[in-house]
Amino acid sequence: MPRNDDAAASRLDDFFRAPAPVQDKGSLFGIYYVGNQYTPGNETDLWAPWYYDWLGQPWKTQHAVRKSMSVFSWRPDGMPGNDDTGTMAAWYVLAALGIYHAAPGSQAWELASPAFGHTVVHLGGGHKLTIDADRSSPLARYVQSAKFGNKPFSRTWLSSEQIRKGGTLAFVLGPLPNHDWATGPGAAPPSLGD
Repeated sequence: MPRNDDAAASRLDDFFRAPAPVQDKGSLFGIYYVGNQYTPGNETDLWAPWYYDWLGQPWKTQHAVRKSMSVFSWRPDGMPGNDDTGTMAAWYVLAALGIYHAAPGSQAWELASPAFGHTVVHLGGGHKLTIDADRSSPLARYVQSAKFGNKPFSRTWLSSEQIRKGGTLAFVLGPLPNHDWATGPGAAPPSLGD
């Protein structure tokens, strides 16, 4: 059956159309929905920003993830929705690292753009995953290029095996979307049906 990525991307665009704070507060933190809207404070919506990676539009994942992160704050009421034993906090930490496991059961971890310039994740057994993001800032949210190890990297995902082994994933970020990065054949995460 042929895929219709343009139709799916158009529906996602509609889903994300309202500003994140309006989406979050307008649905009473995900308790109810008015029409078709994304709610960053509701666990059932947490995967949605990452779906653009499958559709060949990773710059939209990068934008939507950073926009969703904007509803979190340092204040005592800064966690949107109900944290349900850490789900929202875990989403934020992974989003800030620029990775997320959006398809449970798959061996792919989808990528966005890291919010930090340098992060080291200790994986046990002496392994570590280093994530560098040159020029990371609230305005520089778009991946211009990436390397894994010392080799150019143009996929929107890392395998679970790559993460377990560790290494260095280095991004160059910029203020404008790069419509060419990670849009070629094999750049999208594998589907469970693949």
